[in-house]
Amino acid sequence: MEKPRAGVEINRSKLKEISEVSIDTSKPCEERVRDFIKQIGDPYHYLDHGVVVSVGFAKDAPSLQERLAAFAAMHTDQEIIGSRNLLTSDGK
Repeated sequence: MEKPRAGVEINRSKLKEISEVSIDTSKPCEERVRDFIKQIGDPYHYLDHGVVVSVGFAKDAPSLQERLAAFAAMHTDQEIIGSRNLLTSDGK
């Protein structure tokens, strides 16, 4: 068992490798998310090329919307479009 942070025990043998997840980018976003979760199991704990990844959220941290608004305010539209194209093969 590995303990990535206090109070959380992770059984490495039960984690899925994210590099083995396949996403059909022709599907709508909601279906992609469902497919991802179905394949990866626990989206908060997985392996990335053998490294245990444990995702968590701070109680007092800014919301995702606030972080995205700050990101957008710091970058030009072209920079954001370039970043978006890195996320998926079709830019969606």
